[in-house]
Amino acid sequence: MDRTRIGFDMDDVICDTYGSLRLWAETSYDIPAHEKRDMPIQSLLTDSQNQKMVEMLNEGSFFATLDALPKAIDVLETLVKKHDVFIVTAAMEHPACMSHKFKWISEHLPFFNPLNIVFCGEKYVTDVDYLIDDTPRHFERLRGQGIVFSAPKNRDEKRYKRVDNWDDVAAFF
Repeated sequence: MDRTRIGFDMDDVICDTYGSLRLWAETSYDIPAHEKRDMPIQSLLTDSQNQKMVEMLNEGSFFATLDALPKAIDVLETLVKKHDVFIVTAAMEHPACMSHKFKWISEHLPFFNPLNIVFCGEKYVTDVDYLIDDTPRHFERLRGQGIVFSAPKNRDEKRYKRVDNWDDVAAFF
């Protein structure tokens, strides 16, 4: 029996990257995390603050400190028993993040096969039936079906099926 091949983005799909960046902005620059929650973080920062954020992301250790989104770990643990599940993360945007993301996966997803972790630039290189991602541009050359995971930066996206949370992911599969 063929198993469905499902790819999951890491940042803002499995991990609450946006929430952690909001907290960082509040702590570093006194930008209230509760205000304008539907706005991309970059739009709330000045140019120099955005540069500091990019420097922090490029250093990489930030990615080891993220919280999982609610129910992500439980749903992933269930899905790996029934499907071929991959974590597909665009790590080439911040190459120093790879060891930190690998550490995060090892600590938070001990059931996950490390051979199913894909650190890449372009996600269309994966041969998945479905890719769940918060960045729709990753679907443009994908052979499988893209599913948008809701996030402030994609709220106006209408071209693809959408899931709002991990309950929706569980119901879909």
